[in-house]
Amino acid sequence: MSDPHLERRLGEAFDAAARSSVPDAASPPPPHFMTQPTPSRHGRIRWIAPLAAAAAVAVVAGSVVALQGNGGGGRKGNPPSALAAVHIKLATTGDQTYGVGIPVVAYFSRQFASAKSLSAATSVTVNGTAMHGAWYFESSTQPGYPVEGHLRLEKYWPANSTVTVNVAARQASAGGGVAFSNDVQLSFRTGPQVVATVEDQKHRMYVTRDGKPFGVYRVALGAAATPTTRGIKVIMKKSPSVCMHDVNGTYRECGIKYAQQLTYAGEYLHAAPWNEGNIERGRDTAGNGCTNLMPSAAATLWKVLTVGDVVEYPDASGPKMQVSAGYGDWNVPWRTWQRGGLIPTL
Repeated sequence: MSDPHLERRLGEAFDAAARSSVPDAASPPPPHFMTQPTPSRHGRIRWIAPLAAAAAVAVVAGSVVALQGNGGGGRKGNPPSALAAVHIKLATTGDQTYGVGIPVVAYFSRQFASAKSLSAATSVTVNGTAMHGAWYFESSTQPGYPVEGHLRLEKYWPANSTVTVNVAARQASAGGGVAFSNDVQLSFRTGPQVVATVEDQKHRMYVTRDGKPFGVYRVALGAAATPTTRGIKVIMKKSPSVCMHDVNGTYRECGIKYAQQLTYAGEYLHAAPWNEGNIERGRDTAGNGCTNLMPSAAATLWKVLTVGDVVEYPDASGPKMQVSAGYGDWNVPWRTWQRGGLIPTL
């Protein structure tokens, strides 16, 4: 059998073994790095990472051919085994329209030592033009997916564009005798560049749309005991009405409208009709670091903002926003980001 046929058979067997352990039909849980506590979720699918030995095996014309180590030449007669595989699963949904700050999020089914080949195998185009994106990794608490990676450009995605990400990593080395088991692709659209800047000292939110002023809104930020985190955040989720509770469980309030989530710990933009007096007077009394808005302003911003839009807090009184606290990607300097975080990319 010629070498191209041998490689194809090996690849098919290799990919099938990995996919049998992690079914593609199921959806991964939402992105959540290890440094934040994982909220309880009922009905969670337990993902089981493929456990494998050190070589991939294929049976070709009645003979067992093993691919040793990181991809060296095969030898007949070796004991059957399977090359340790890292399965890639995208958490970001394709064929959607997002704000320009959205990261591309992927999960990886086991720890691995190097993302150099993954970076080389990743291509990003915007409206068909190649762009330079980079991966950044941290540990994850998601069952069966111990590593989470985020992909972004140096600056926000171009507005009103089509973004295509292709990761042709199948059989590429992940270091230490481990290889990636599959390729992934994703296409999504970006809307206008909407950026909200919340100035704590002025108690105002300033919103721009494609660089032009859109509106100014009064806000009240987190109280002294629950200050609002400082830095760049991205809207992660929108809910027309939510139930909220504090970290100590001393209160629970439902029916909170126009809620737009900014952190895993529960910072939201939302309507706060009970707090209108403090919003008008510029007093930071909001619980859990939330951004309280007048009901009419919250209703307007619900229509204007979308998942992936950027909300900046340059002078909030709380600690600095971290990558693991939500979509805190834009708080990491580009030079640091390019090194890959938990797993080196250079």
